[in-house]
Amino acid sequence: NKASDFLAAPQAGTGELQVIVSGAAQQAGWYTGAVSAEIISVNGGAVLYSLDGAAYLPYEGPISITGEGVHIVRAQDSTGAMTTVAVAIDTAAPLVSASVLSPVGPGGVSTGVVNLEVSAIDPGGSGVQTLVYTSAAIPGSPVTVNGRTATIALDQSGTTIVTFWATDAAGNTSATGSITVVIDNLPPAVTASIAPPPNGAGWSN
Repeated sequence: NKASDFLAAPQAGTGELQVIVSGAAQQAGWYTGAVSAEIISVNGGAVLYSLDGAAYLPYEGPISITGEGVHIVRAQDSTGAMTTVAVAIDTAAPLVSASVLSPVGPGGVSTGVVNLEVSAIDPGGSGVQTLVYTSAAIPGSPVTVNGRTATIALDQSGTTIVTFWATDAAGNTSATGSITVVIDNLPPAVTASIAPPPNGAGWSN
């Protein structure tokens, strides 16, 4: 979800309140680090605030906001003016993994087409935006897929290494993962020989 999905419209009152949010780099409405929220009452009245549904407290200075997810700051002053602001924080990069969906033969060698699934989760909350995977055996590499899962079909004989990574909506990029697949789609090569070899006339004893 985008942070904008959680924003509430300021509530009209007899005064005016402003909440000024500052912090780490922001992308798609998500901050990637700690945030500071400053509340300004235009009419100079006393201000109370509530963070994430807690009891209202007197506002005495900038509020430090940390932790993954969407945080809700509510403020009101002595004139009855009220405002609500959502602050979305995602500092955690996605986690990626891959698995082989097709049966694997003896010794870890597969035959035919091998299907892989690459997937990612985002513990920070902004959601996986893209997956990227690449390999010398995959035409058009690197391939970018929107979303948190991708299925890859491989059929090239030999050892194939697929590397992959993910980026979330906040711009955090995961560590690179990899998976190795061994495929043998080549028929055996058959040869024959005669022992002892025939003589010059083509006869064997």
